[in-house]
Amino acid sequence: MLYRIVASAFALLSFSSLAAAAPMRTLDLTPFGLTGVTNPDYRARMFTSAIDYLADGTMVVAFPAPSNSLDQSKVRPIGMQRDVILHLNPKDGTVLHRLEERVSNDIRALSATPDGGFLLVEGRSIVFFDAHCNKLSTFQVPGDVTSLEVSPSHRYLMLASGGSTA
Repeated sequence: MLYRIVASAFALLSFSSLAAAAPMRTLDLTPFGLTGVTNPDYRARMFTSAIDYLADGTMVVAFPAPSNSLDQSKVRPIGMQRDVILHLNPKDGTVLHRLEERVSNDIRALSATPDGGFLLVEGRSIVFFDAHCNKLSTFQVPGDVTSLEVSPSHRYLMLASGGSTA
């Protein structure tokens, strides 16, 4: 008998949580150069992107984009690309800060930091930024970073690296 009550309560909770779902928002990043995996000009490993929310509720998105999609003064030869980092207000989609970097082709992770900034893992580098997308420092590791985890206290950065150092 108790099992049926628990199951009924669980079913009721599941139904009410579906009914009270928050509205979904969509942010179109194609005007900033996001092309997605359907772009035939780039290898599949280049379609990496990363996203995280900062402590103030804003979000940071990083992705590779074709070099000529946004700033014509930085056009490079066909087939080249750049990394785009956007600091966005997810409520209205406004861009708070934007940074375009030389291409790394290997964005692996992005994580908020306790000071309001974020870190971006690009291949063998961990790059620290402030909330205004200003680069603060870079930490090199001997191999490619394969996974990254920020401790719950935000005091430690745990990472696994591998691959050759050549």
